[in-house]
Amino acid sequence: MNPALDSLQSYPFQKLAALMNGVAPHPELKAISLHIGEPKHPTPDFIRRALAENLAGLASYPTTLGAPSLRVARSAALVLQTVSEGRREMPSFSSLLSAEQIRDVADYVSRRLSQP
Repeated sequence: MNPALDSLQSYPFQKLAALMNGVAPHPELKAISLHIGEPKHPTPDFIRRALAENLAGLASYPTTLGAPSLRVARSAALVLQTVSEGRREMPSFSSLLSAEQIRDVADYVSRRLSQP
């Protein structure tokens, strides 16, 4: 195991659980749940339909690098962000180009990167 993992802070909810150990709310007051965020409401129908319609894609794990469509989308998003905001030695072009021009440049670069 990587020894650097020992230097990471524990998960905040683990710390909270340790702090709450042995603590009980006042019996006349209702406790406010500050849990991790489990859903407490029914899943909307449009999400249920989308899940049901796409179950076939859940039959296997993706490759380590991710599905090709995800890699393309992620790459395009990174190129768009880099052209817009800059990165390392590349300056930001957001003050020089319109949003449409930035998308055009990012599309061009993404197409060039995807060619063999």
